[in-house]
Amino acid sequence: MLHEQRSPRHYAAVAAPSLGASSSGGHPDEETSLARQPACHPLLAAALQDDVQSVVWLLARADAQPLLRCPLPGSRCRNGTEHGVGDKKTLLHAVCEAGALRTLQLLVHRAPKLLAMRARCGATPVLLCCEHTRETDCEAVAMLVKAGSRLDKVRRKVDGQGPLHLCCAAGCVRCSELVLTRAPQLISARDKELRTPLHCAAGCEDFRRGCECVTLLLSNGADVPSVT
Repeated sequence: MLHEQRSPRHYAAVAAPSLGASSSGGHPDEETSLARQPACHPLLAAALQDDVQSVVWLLARADAQPLLRCPLPGSRCRNGTEHGVGDKKTLLHAVCEAGALRTLQLLVHRAPKLLAMRARCGATPVLLCCEHTRETDCEAVAMLVKAGSRLDKVRRKVDGQGPLHLCCAAGCVRCSELVLTRAPQLISARDKELRTPLHCAAGCEDFRRGCECVTLLLSNGADVPSVT
């Protein structure tokens, strides 16, 4: 994903919500409410733009260090995007959601502890990417796994699905194979409704890709009789 390169100091100016009149002509009360939202940190603003040069410069700031250890504080960027508002997501979660792969690569080396941190929904950054809702997710999964993200004992709270469930539901053979290589025991994992990854692959919306995942699972010993 390509973004315009900007000066590191640029993000200190644009991260904060505008205190002037709203360009959308919003209600004054709404403008006052937005103005009271804490400004998002310049590091977050630069990271979401995948501006690695600025991220490196901003990481040297003392006030950036908490963002490498803790969930994001509640904030609102100037474009209206909210982060850390009760969801307990970290900077790495936000970078994954933004598809900022260059910044992702930097963060997994600078702050490896972020790999294991969970959002309120129970998702680590790699589990978030296993959902495959963004074009960059497949590459992000590979980068996170290579950096040491754990794939076992990681599940979403809402349905109990793990990495292999999500990859198969998305019909991603590449990521499913990677997960199986690193955590083969997940082939028989069940979610809260007792579904296995084979259930998810069979129910994939993309029939062809779902069939490819079914074939992969069967070739790796998925237990067909247990699928009910």
